[in-house]
Amino acid sequence: MTTKTDLRVQWLTEHKKEILSLPTQMCPSGCRSKCGNGATCRLQSGGGWGYWVWALRKAGIPCSAKNYWSGSNPTPSTSIRRQIADYITLNAPIEIR
Repeated sequence: MTTKTDLRVQWLTEHKKEILSLPTQMCPSGCRSKCGNGATCRLQSGGGWGYWVWALRKAGIPCSAKNYWSGSNPTPSTSIRRQIADYITLNAPIEIR
């Protein structure tokens, strides 16, 4: 049986060259994200990308995964590099998103 993660890994592997060529930005000096919270980093996506992190790691694509905590009663989540999240959102088939 093929899992959703397996389908994501397959899709990522097919698009690995494009994903790796996405521009990478460096955090500016004094960046608040040094605490490791993706919610405070303008270079990170919103939360909810934990399952994609598994697939990205299996496909050998670095994604700068960070814990994502926000709100008055935060629930832990995961963010990834914004360019990768945007690429996935725009290009991945709906069935694997």
